[in-house]
Amino acid sequence: MKKKVSLFLIVIFLILIITESLALTVLPKEIITGRASSRETNASIVVVGFPSLTIEKPRNETYFLNTSLLLRVDTDGAGVWYNLDGGTNVTFTDDELEEERTYFNTSNGGHKIYVFANNSGGDVTKRNVSFYVSPGLHNVSYSKYTGYGKGSSTNFNDFSYNELQNLSNVTLEHVSHGKIKFNAIINVIDDGVPGDGVSDIDNNLNISFNEIFLNSTALSNFNKSATLNLYGLTFTNPRMLMNGKVCPSTTCTVNAYTEDGNLSFNVTHFTTFSSEETPVGAESGNGGTAGSSGSGGGGGSGATAINKDFSVDKENIRFSLKQGEIKTEQFSVENIGDSEIKIKVSTELDDFLRISEREFSLKSGEKRVVDVDFVASEKITPDIYLGKIFIEGGEIKREILVSGEVESKVALFDVKVSILDKSLEVTNDEEVITLVEIFNLERVGLVDVKIIYEIRDFEGNVVLEEEESVGVETRTSINKIFSMPKNAPVGKYIIYVRVDYDGRVASSSVQFEVVKKSLLSHSHYFTGIAVGVALILFLYILYELARIRKHDLLYHKLNKYSKGKLKKRRI
Repeated sequence: MKKKVSLFLIVIFLILIITESLALTVLPKEIITGRASSRETNASIVVVGFPSLTIEKPRNETYFLNTSLLLRVDTDGAGVWYNLDGGTNVTFTDDELEEERTYFNTSNGGHKIYVFANNSGGDVTKRNVSFYVSPGLHNVSYSKYTGYGKGSSTNFNDFSYNELQNLSNVTLEHVSHGKIKFNAIINVIDDGVPGDGVSDIDNNLNISFNEIFLNSTALSNFNKSATLNLYGLTFTNPRMLMNGKVCPSTTCTVNAYTEDGNLSFNVTHFTTFSSEETPVGAESGNGGTAGSSGSGGGGGSGATAINKDFSVDKENIRFSLKQGEIKTEQFSVENIGDSEIKIKVSTELDDFLRISEREFSLKSGEKRVVDVDFVASEKITPDIYLGKIFIEGGEIKREILVSGEVESKVALFDVKVSILDKSLEVTNDEEVITLVEIFNLERVGLVDVKIIYEIRDFEGNVVLEEEESVGVETRTSINKIFSMPKNAPVGKYIIYVRVDYDGRVASSSVQFEVVKKSLLSHSHYFTGIAVGVALILFLYILYELARIRKHDLLYHKLNKYSKGKLKKRRI
């Protein structure tokens, strides 16, 4: 009996388990087939746990800059924000979140930065790090390798004072000319002048066309092995030069030379390196310098006049950048005379422009490319800065007009000004017709912006200024007509349009020229002349017709009179 009861209980227990299992797994009105279903369900995945968050920079160390300090994090959070010393929270933008980095400013002394990350479930992770700022501790001068054209150059400002004393993979690049990548660890702080508080890379390292120079005395800490690249070469079979002579294979080793003129080579130490076409019959890797043959001092038939002249490939250089940026432009100087000439480059914009080479000599037919950096500091006032670069050689002096247009670091609007073709050259009694387009970048709704219009010459003088307020929601176009002052001298001018909203400035500029009045250059003069000539011709034709008519009448009268006389005689 007990066995039957036990068996019965076991059967009932199994039935309950199977029933419960079916109740959990069988969906209503569905047939289980063992196949995957595409039917939508209300199931959702809930993330359990707090997001990861690590502050990679700044470190608990000392930094020598209080502006544009790097905040870099490693996180899987959906949102990231931070505050400095418990102050106002600042949220990473979408781009900053994607790159997991942003930049911030602070004051000197000790600080603590707090960083937060959350996930879709609302869980928040918090981290903080303390650091110290001491601007007088050290300065790395390397503006030629920042901003536009820097390529893969190392940003030394991203590193602490301690990190700079043991930095690997240091790279300096000019995207148009070449690159240096050091193969050894560099102590950036410990240069050839210990204790001066400055590592002056700008004045002691230069990358220009077909030449890389490093002053190994002033930058003894950079006198290490490195991989160098020279860009844009046109040689068929280049070989390396060290200080103008063929570089020995114990110092220079060529890695590769590509079809686009990129020559890669390794060096064991630093001085001046360049390249040249390998002469026929010489080896590319080593050997003596190419010999030169020339006639001795034979007796000539007479002295030949020396022609010293040079050309500059640009008349204008224009920069457009934001506060805190550096941009690079170039111009080239070519000796088109028949003798060597010494070139001197200067500018009246020394507060903003940095010129790579201010004095150099050119042999006949030789060309030199000069880099010009426009440096806009964080504190520079948004404006347009006009001036000239002067290039002098012998008795010849040439000019390049420079305009540097600086906008706010973060602008809510963008603006573009253009001139109709017929207004690119005007006389001082004609109008300049422009189109001004304003774009609302942040979509902040309909707001009134202040627009300031200025016409300036390249001496910095404002010859015309106007101001107005315009409502902008998404985009606005304005046809703006300017009347030049009657006494405006002949020359080149800039129309500068500045849009100001809530202290943030966006700007645009365009150049035009005032020319002398010429009867042959204006249509209304042609029209007046044409009308005058036509009127004279018309009056002349009327006169001729009247004269002919009068002549015919007289002829007919005389003819009639003659016939009458003849009849009388016959009678």
